[in-house]
Amino acid sequence: MTLPNNTTAKIYITRISITLSIALLVGVTCYWYQTTHNRAGGDLSWPLCTASELIQGYAPYACSAGSNMPTNMLPTALLVFPLIIVQPALAASIMIALSTALLVWGLIRDGKYWRLLILLSYPFWQCVQVANWTILLVAIGLTPSLYPLLVVKPHAALPIALTRFSQRGALMATLIIIITFLILPDWPFRWWETAQMYSGGPLIFLFPPALLTLLVLLRWRQEAARYLLFCAITPLRPFYDYFLLFVIPQTPRQVEILVVCSWVGYYCWFFWPGVGGATYMFVWLYIPCLLWILQGKIQTITSTYQKSPGDIFTQIAQWYDQILKRYQSNSVSKKTL
Repeated sequence: MTLPNNTTAKIYITRISITLSIALLVGVTCYWYQTTHNRAGGDLSWPLCTASELIQGYAPYACSAGSNMPTNMLPTALLVFPLIIVQPALAASIMIALSTALLVWGLIRDGKYWRLLILLSYPFWQCVQVANWTILLVAIGLTPSLYPLLVVKPHAALPIALTRFSQRGALMATLIIIITFLILPDWPFRWWETAQMYSGGPLIFLFPPALLTLLVLLRWRQEAARYLLFCAITPLRPFYDYFLLFVIPQTPRQVEILVVCSWVGYYCWFFWPGVGGATYMFVWLYIPCLLWILQGKIQTITSTYQKSPGDIFTQIAQWYDQILKRYQSNSVSKKTL
């Protein structure tokens, strides 16, 4: 049944109003935190500095990301050029507001407003505090046409890049990377000097019991299983990067449980920091997702995303099933003969 035009217009106006309202609230919150805690742009500080240096013809990697802190790859700086005309705190809040707007629109596009519950998770609000790119990564997963923007944080974008692979998007992302090589051919070497200071890493290496995540291979044909495995082998940092896991829950109850677990994990780390944030994230985020997948309660994350061609692993699984069916049909034919 097709909705009347006026009804459709009202629905879109409502969704746009919700999207802009939430984005504005989150952006203002980010700006308040940036200014009251002297964050100077948070995680956006280095890209902004680098973009400014490039325009002035100076060495971009002369910018510091802070004591013992890794810098970003050069494509990140290339994408923040429009924001260098404003103060770092305002630039960070604009980036967070835009990322949140894209995220919210993707979440409620099909009318499932309960998905907005993921905005209550601790990883989301830490992204807001430090002006981290992970909000944008999740938004890209919801809107595959934004795929080229994965270059802003490619090391953490692996789960999205593989499950939402797009040839056109990959081509455009490659074009962005080629441009950075034309600007500064040796930037990977300069970046690598600071990248070794990165404190994150694949969860299965940081916390050996996280190898239990490999149990999802029992459900390797299921998209959710592969996505969780990609998250476990991707170099992530607690806690903001673990916002990537919040596209796995498929029901309001599952989202509610994971949101509560994210705060429990944070407070466990707050009171007992010696154990390490990655450990708490595995216990309170990965294990619930792992159990849901193994129990068959979650088989795909497609319903959370806009429809897309699917990942290359889905195609491999389909080819495998076709070969298996052919083999079985040939066996039956030979027996009948």
